[in-house]
Amino acid sequence: MWHWLIILIIIGLPLLFVLRAPPAGVNRFGDTPPSMNFGEAIASFFRNYVNFSGR
Repeated sequence: MWHWLIILIIIGLPLLFVLRAPPAGVNRFGDTPPSMNFGEAIASFFRNYVNFSGR
């Protein structure tokens, strides 16, 4: 009988995250980042490639 509880947890727990409503607003992750051209994007990539802060 306990195996039904395990199956319910395996199916029900992911459904809890899937069916949860997302936060309101257009950008849920912070302020709108500034636009950059292709050269600035490449420079930003190489500048942040070895930046391990916040990981």
